[in-house]
Amino acid sequence: LSIRRQRQMCIRDRGSSGETHPQYNAIMLREIGPPVPVIEQLELVDGTIVSDSGVRIESGNTVTLRWNIADADSVVLNPGAISLGSSGSRSLSPTSTQEYTVKATNSDGSIEESITVYVDEPVLPIRINELMSSNDGGIEDFEGDREDWLELYNPNPFALGLGGYSLTDDPALELLWAMPENQVLDAGGFLVLFASDKDLRGEELHTDFKLSSGGDYIALVKDGVVVGQLPEGHPTTDIFPAIITDVSYGYDASGDLL
Repeated sequence: LSIRRQRQMCIRDRGSSGETHPQYNAIMLREIGPPVPVIEQLELVDGTIVSDSGVRIESGNTVTLRWNIADADSVVLNPGAISLGSSGSRSLSPTSTQEYTVKATNSDGSIEESITVYVDEPVLPIRINELMSSNDGGIEDFEGDREDWLELYNPNPFALGLGGYSLTDDPALELLWAMPENQVLDAGGFLVLFASDKDLRGEELHTDFKLSSGGDYIALVKDGVVVGQLPEGHPTTDIFPAIITDVSYGYDASGDLL
């Protein structure tokens, strides 16, 4: 809840008699503090990728910065000390990786937030991070079913679009389940998909295959090339081992395969 909204709620507070209580409201305002600006939106847009952390572009390309700020008398974008309105968008074309900072100020104080455009940075491959091939007491899907699931991880400091990526349990790479074109995996983010054989691409993602609890092959493919496999080792067709019910298989926080 924004400071501005809290302040408005306190001013309107009424007692049982239906009358306002100025003293109570004044106390609440002092506890909440003055209405310094609120950065309600700061994000970068590059095609289907929208991120509040960072995006990657090739040199010579352009990305769009969008912002929306409440209760500000002035808004400045750095580098360059560029004056901005309280909301809007602006094209950015840095020649090298650049952090941008938006600072919003009013008579009661200021606030700032930063976001980064990465230029020509190397892209680490998305990782199949974890999976569960026999789910009896774990997470449920939107229909209340406990399906097999797997998790993808983006190890990069910038968001990646998943359009063009596919998942498969076919070592011949002939049967591919395509990711939605507008799906984004944010910087350092995780994405859980159900391997349910329901073949759905909505608020939940469901592949058109299941995982075998006796061990199976699973790979992430882009443009016909395997970019991730669990366990790692492509072009071998290693399978993940047999897994007991409600136990997952994958990497720990240190990146070690368990």
